[in-house]
Amino acid sequence: MKMPPTASRSISVCLCLLFSYALLLSTVVPFGPRPVHASRAQGRGDKSELSFPSSTKTQAREGEVLVRFRAGASEQDKANVAVGHGGQRKKLRGESGVEKLQLPSGKSADSAALEL
Repeated sequence: MKMPPTASRSISVCLCLLFSYALLLSTVVPFGPRPVHASRAQGRGDKSELSFPSSTKTQAREGEVLVRFRAGASEQDKANVAVGHGGQRKKLRGESGVEKLQLPSGKSADSAALEL
């Protein structure tokens, strides 16, 4: 049984549109929302705070904080931040714009990072 030319053409157009839609979806779906797993912080008085599980273990160096200043920050502003924390700036290699802020002994890196 042979279909009329208009029926086979409409089927071809429908299949073409279906495959085009599937192709379009396949380019967008990988960038869709991903689930974030959070859990309540244990042993804290403030129960509204959430802690996020870390996928990698990091080691902090005592007296050092890595800082990335905003793109519009002037050198004077960056120097003022370093002086305000009693530290010295050291530019790191690469194009990331991250700098190391060397803190004086006795100054906690955690407290300095929270103040920034």
